[in-house]
Amino acid sequence: AVNAETGRQRWTFQTGDAIESSPAVADDTVFVGTGGNTLYAVDAESGSQRWSFEADARILSSPTVAGDMVFIGSDNGILYAISTESGISQWRFDTDARVRTSPAVTDDLVYVGSPDGNLYAIGI
Repeated sequence: AVNAETGRQRWTFQTGDAIESSPAVADDTVFVGTGGNTLYAVDAESGSQRWSFEADARILSSPTVAGDMVFIGSDNGILYAISTESGISQWRFDTDARVRTSPAVTDDLVYVGSPDGNLYAIGI
C-alpha cells in the first residue's frame, strides 16, 4: 500500500504467489486473488491478513465487492460468492470454462463472461 499524498510505502503483504489481477477495496479491506488459488482479505490500514479463501484453481480475475459479498472467478470455471466478513463461500456457480473476467454486479444479478462463449447472469 502506498500513501496517496506522499507516494511513500505504507505496508506490504506477501501472498507467496503471483498476483495477475487488480485488487478491490471496500470499506477498510483490500481483496486480492492469486495464481496460487487464494483470495486474501487484508486490512487496508495495517496490511494484516483478515482471512483467506482457497479456491480449487488459480484466481486471475479481479474481485468485485457488492454489499457484504465479494465475487471472484477461477480457472476451474467457478464463480464464487464469498462473505466479506468471514471469507466463507456463500454459493458458487459452475460455468463450462475458466472464469478470468471480472464480475459485474447490479442490485440482483452478477454478470460474468466465460471463454465457453457465454455471458452468465446469476441471481444474487
